[in-house]
Amino acid sequence: MEKTDRPRILYLDAARCAAIFLIALNHAVNRTWDNYDFVQQEFVSIRLASTILKAMLTVVSRYGVPLFLMITGALLLNRRFDTKEEVRRFYRHNWLSVFITGEIWTFFGFWFFVLLKPYNAPLAGASLTEKLWGCVKTLLFLDPVRFDSMWYVPMILSVYLIIPIFAWILYRAPAPRLLLLPLAGAFLCDMLLPMINGWLEIFGLPKMNFVLYDSNFVSVYLIYIAAGWQISRGGLEKLSNRMLILITALSYLSCCAVQYYCYSCSTHLLAYMSPAILFSSVFVFECFRRWAGRLRRWEKPMAIVSSSAFALYLLHVFFLWGFHWYMYFTGWHRAAKLLFMLFAPLGLSGLIIWPLSKIPFCRKYLFLIK
Repeated sequence: MEKTDRPRILYLDAARCAAIFLIALNHAVNRTWDNYDFVQQEFVSIRLASTILKAMLTVVSRYGVPLFLMITGALLLNRRFDTKEEVRRFYRHNWLSVFITGEIWTFFGFWFFVLLKPYNAPLAGASLTEKLWGCVKTLLFLDPVRFDSMWYVPMILSVYLIIPIFAWILYRAPAPRLLLLPLAGAFLCDMLLPMINGWLEIFGLPKMNFVLYDSNFVSVYLIYIAAGWQISRGGLEKLSNRMLILITALSYLSCCAVQYYCYSCSTHLLAYMSPAILFSSVFVFECFRRWAGRLRRWEKPMAIVSSSAFALYLLHVFFLWGFHWYMYFTGWHRAAKLLFMLFAPLGLSGLIIWPLSKIPFCRKYLFLIK
């Protein structure tokens, strides 16, 4: 977890620190309250203040993944990939590094779930040969055993594959704005229509189906990548500070109000693919770009945490799973459980990463600290 000699960009380090904290907060919130199964039952059984807090924390925690993706756009799409060597270097050093680290932790995650999950364990009762074959398929992303909170690995590998092509179109294609067409298709399929269908479900109306599938366009997460690149180039510079604060606050509070209403009548959740979260997180990222300089006194510790963010993400979920499976929180106040599920996994992960990162192999391949 030591700082590297590579120049750091302060606002990106600050945003990455916030992103890993918010992702951990999202995982803790989802294990303190029910955001998926018995949402309406919980809504009528807990106090108003608890539901409001649940909505506010759920929304703010949803900014974590968008911030990570916008940071990726700000860093990678500002490369031009003018030569074959630059493209080869990206796939060799960036994509391959993420792939190796992702495969290592996917391997760990598979056996952690298969051997240690106390209920509904995947491949329960299967022979050793079947489990080994299941591990191979999971590592190849073929009919994988699914474990929550690690979906980010295959997603970011897929996004990284297209980054050089995306950048080439931005800088060298005759009409780079044509990229808006596939991005608009992805927005329609993965953001707008799911939102509309969510509201149709709330009001008891039939859903709409769209036969132009998202896979025919481009990953919806590239919208966040493109937004991060645009913001890094000053795309929102003309917006005054007061207006930025106003829009950020109002968009966040609007998301909280929508999420609170959804709790009362449906299981709809404002997710990363929600247009509301997209809109709001863009302004949050701009806030980091403008005002992270005020955190300069914390530059060194932020650089340490930022360089270890991917490792913290990968490792803390194992502690999170273990606590969730084997600890009994009966009698705990929700606030105490939330704080424990937030800080204990992160703290223990940091204590493991710090000494092991001094070993070159662990630093490079296990934790992807550069």
